[in-house]
Amino acid sequence: MSLCRRLIDGGYEVLTFAADPTGRDSTELSGAIAGRSAADVAECADVIISAATASDVDDVFKTAGGVLGARKIPPVIDTTNIPLPMKRVLRKALVDRGAQYLDAAVDGTPAMLAAGAGEIYVSGDRDTYLKYRPVLKAMCPRLKYVGTSLNSSKVRLVAQLLATIHTTAAIEAMLYAKRAGLDVEDVNELIATQHGAMRDLFGNRRTDAADGSFGQESATVDVNLMGADEIMAYATQIGAPHNLTSAAAEYYHRLSAAGWGGADPSSLFTELLREWPSTNGGTEPSAGTTAATSTSCSLNGSLRSQRSSFAGSGRLDRSRPRAKGSQ
Repeated sequence: MSLCRRLIDGGYEVLTFAADPTGRDSTELSGAIAGRSAADVAECADVIISAATASDVDDVFKTAGGVLGARKIPPVIDTTNIPLPMKRVLRKALVDRGAQYLDAAVDGTPAMLAAGAGEIYVSGDRDTYLKYRPVLKAMCPRLKYVGTSLNSSKVRLVAQLLATIHTTAAIEAMLYAKRAGLDVEDVNELIATQHGAMRDLFGNRRTDAADGSFGQESATVDVNLMGADEIMAYATQIGAPHNLTSAAAEYYHRLSAAGWGGADPSSLFTELLREWPSTNGGTEPSAGTTAATSTSCSLNGSLRSQRSSFAGSGRLDRSRPRAKGSQ
């Protein structure tokens, strides 16, 4: 939705098709023109921008009215976060039809993207990237070309791995501070003088988690969990370690099962407060007291199947430059 809005505001005529009928009104309200089918949109557009979810890919691309059923297919910019194996199949099908394919991994929350503060990593044919760079830049001013193949999705997985582990660590640190009897705000002020990455992660999460006002613009627990599962599945495929991701994923599996699936990951703070009740009311143990605790967590993780329902609205956006004022 944010990328669609930015294209319209940037002077592009945007035609849309949503495999999920509930998503069509929102695109029309944004000023986009609704197409009769994905194939109809493909035949009218100069470039296709796909935001389909994993559950909608077949409807958008492979059915009789899908993109692959169009007489001629323009270049496709794939902004989805569908699993890599699905992207490979989709790319091959499009290339076999003579269409250019750009993988464009989007990094940022809807609010960040609406403000132009996110980032898009793009991979694929460089000449195609340069030709459609104005379209990409209209969606997001910050672009990074990362080579051929599906490198952009791989970069997204790396960033997601770091975000999952760091977010979990920041929440544990907040609870650690609280259980030690410290004021979370005081701890945040101290951390503000430390390394930038630690400062930003702790600072961004501590307000939401500590007061229970979880944000609505961040990825949900279930979206993060789906990402963690994909990270682990790909790590297994390429022979990379994923012990920390597995440990973090165990938290989010429990959190989702407890009913927090649609909440911001900061809700982990509340659930950990429940799971780990205070043993001393936040006071120092008495002199001479020795405490030894041992906790264990499965480092293997349970590799679950991808849950496409968490991926978003399933809208397929297409942009076509206007004759006047096009970028």
